Amino acid sequence: MKTLLAALAATALLAGACSPRMDPAAAEPAGDPAAQVQTVAAEAAEAGRAWGRKHLGHYIDMTAESLTEEGFATPANVTVTVEASHMEFCVVATHTDLPADHPWHAAAMTSRSPKPFADDDCGL
Repeated sequence: MKTLLAALAATALLAGACSPRMDPAAAEPAGDPAAQVQTVAAEAAEAGRAWGRKHLGHYIDMTAESLTEEGFATPANVTVTVEASHMEFCVVATHTDLPADHPWHAAAMTSRSPKPFADDDCGL
């Protein structure tokens, strides 16, 4: 019985592996660039807040590279910039796959904003 179950499992795995749906490129959806840029902005802001906690709440020296110290990684199709003052920061994520006139071409978050907003100018 165990041999039969193992053979059936192996057959199912092989059939799935040969299926076009199991192609790794096809398995990952293309995604929504607007949603991705908002997620990246939120993750960058969370990394910025973590960095700030380690620096007594001061952000003046924070850069985009500082975010990597907190485990943040920028996807290949998104650029992240940081504007920082002594007591606050703003991160801007810009998606290279969205046209400049798209509302979510750039998403920003400040150290105080609860969610991303569509903008590329933080005003700091």
